[in-house]
Amino acid sequence: MLAGGICRLPAIGLTGAGAASTLAQVSAIRGREAEIAVLTEALDLVESGRRAVVLIEGEAGIGKTRLLGAALEDARRRGMQVAAGRAEELEGMRPFGLMTGVFGCTRSATDPRRAAIGELLSGGTGERNPITVTSDPGLRFRVVDALADLVEELALAGPLVIGADDLQWADASSLLTLAALGRRAEYLPVALIACFRPSPRSAELDRLAASLAGPPGRYLSLGGLGAQAVADLAADAVGSAPGHGLLAGLAGAAGNPLFVTEMLAALAQEGMIETAGGRAEVAQTALPPTLRLTILRRLSFLSDDMLQALRFASILGASFTVTDLSVTMDRPVVELFGVLAEGIAGRCSKTMATGYGSGTTSSATLSTRTCRPPSATACTARPGSGWREPGRRPCRWPSTWPAGPPAATPRPSAGCPGPPGRPRRSPRTWRRRCWGRRPR
Repeated sequence: MLAGGICRLPAIGLTGAGAASTLAQVSAIRGREAEIAVLTEALDLVESGRRAVVLIEGEAGIGKTRLLGAALEDARRRGMQVAAGRAEELEGMRPFGLMTGVFGCTRSATDPRRAAIGELLSGGTGERNPITVTSDPGLRFRVVDALADLVEELALAGPLVIGADDLQWADASSLLTLAALGRRAEYLPVALIACFRPSPRSAELDRLAASLAGPPGRYLSLGGLGAQAVADLAADAVGSAPGHGLLAGLAGAAGNPLFVTEMLAALAQEGMIETAGGRAEVAQTALPPTLRLTILRRLSFLSDDMLQALRFASILGASFTVTDLSVTMDRPVVELFGVLAEGIAGRCSKTMATGYGSGTTSSATLSTRTCRPPSATACTARPGSGWREPGRRPCRWPSTWPAGPPAATPRPSAGCPGPPGRPRRSPRTWRRRCWGRRPR
């Protein structure tokens, strides 16, 4: 898999008449021309002897790492020095873990400068109770200064490009060092390109982003690919123009390159992609099990409350009102606004309208489909639709409730059934549940 969620898909044999025999390797970056131009401009600045900072934010699989990799490869072609690394989720408590990976600062390093920094981090040689960067704040700042001195020496020898990925997992000491580098390298030919997700987000990362995003720094927030970019990505993978059915299925990926390529690979592995007349088409696009696991791993950072909200949201479909979710979960609207704020920050859902009791939230289609409870065997977002549990009569929403953002919050009709397993409630009780207060 290539960085940033755009994969080099293996050649997978397909079965069935008219099926494509292989999937081509996807190497081009689609739909990111503006972002590539910003990164190219940053490298031009460094090549001319000035500093450049580019911060890239986006959800998992949206293409951050792929853009970073393309920029670093461009820098190598230009003959620049490149130092790159990524933070690891399980090493968030390791002091300077990211920076030692970026610059290779270990005691066994052949470069004396890097070996000296590794010696500082190791806390001495064989002492019974060594002083470490975690026990001595003064030693911590000595390491920060030593890393900044190393960057200055490298930059004086030639243009330097520093790439740091997955900053949301980075330790506080590494973030402190990056902030110091941003100040110390103000008049040096140094480019800092950093990537991170919108959530989880530490206070240290917020402060770093605020300090680096100002002029001349650039801040790129990656959204989903457009319809044409998704079609081009699919055409690159299958070797033919995608048909309407295949594009309709891929639309559920919300423009996320990782989800698009995962779905294409799964469909190809099942022999469901057929090529006829120069077009690749599928009869139906069921959500592949491998894609479900990928999405669940990407959502693992969310709290239990947010994951539960996504499960109930899957019953309502890709678009729903907060009031509908309140009724489904049997929780007050005020509580849900706080829960959904986490999903919005993590790009798992987005607000389509505002207003107490009438705000509409749209969760990513694949996220809600993945989190759908196994017992729910039928559900759509159309008025009058609902879910069905084995052995139970279908439960339906009132047909007067709109599928899209309502002009005003509709009030539930009398005798409206509750979520599966809950008794019917009177209109008075429904109003109390929906609006979190007693009706007048």
